Amino acid sequence: MSTPHTPSPSDPAPPDSTADSTLERAGAHEFAHTLHEAEGDLRIRHHFAGLSQLPVGVQTWILSPGAREGMPAHADPALEEIYLVLSGQARIRQDGAEHLLGPGDALRAPIGIAHDLACEGDEELRLLVVWGPPGVFDMSGFRSYRKAIAARDAVNRDAVRIRG
Repeated sequence: MSTPHTPSPSDPAPPDSTADSTLERAGAHEFAHTLHEAEGDLRIRHHFAGLSQLPVGVQTWILSPGAREGMPAHADPALEEIYLVLSGQARIRQDGAEHLLGPGDALRAPIGIAHDLACEGDEELRLLVVWGPPGVFDMSGFRSYRKAIAARDAVNRDAVRIRG
C-alpha cells in the first residue's frame, strides 16, 4: 500500500482544463531564490513567465521575518520596479530615505537608484513586484487612467494649498 503524497510548491502544476495557459494556480511556480546580497528566506512566484506578451515581469515575493533583498540599482540592464505590499510590513531604503510600508502601500524604484527591501516585524511579507525596462505606452485613451491622473493632481493641488 502506498503512502499518499502531500503536494509541495516544487511539484509540477496539476493538469488544468485551460490548455491555453491563461490560468495560473497559486504556488504552481513558486521557488526559493537569492537576489543581490539578500539575507533570509525569499520565495518568488513569477506569474506567466515566458507566456505573457507584456514587457514586464510580474511576481509575488514572500519574505520571511528579517529577510531582505539586497541593494540593487538596476542600471544595467535598465529596469524599473514597483513594489505593492499585499500583507505584512516592509522597510525600504532608497535614495537616502527609509520608508515603512503596510498593506496597500506601494513604492517605485526608478532606474539606477539603489534600494533595499526588508521584511519588518514578526509576520511574513507578501508583495506584488512589477519590473521591466523603460518605455512608454499611451494610456490616455483609457478612462480609468485619466481618472487616476485627475485624482493624483487633485491631491497634489490640495497639498500645495495646505503648505501655502
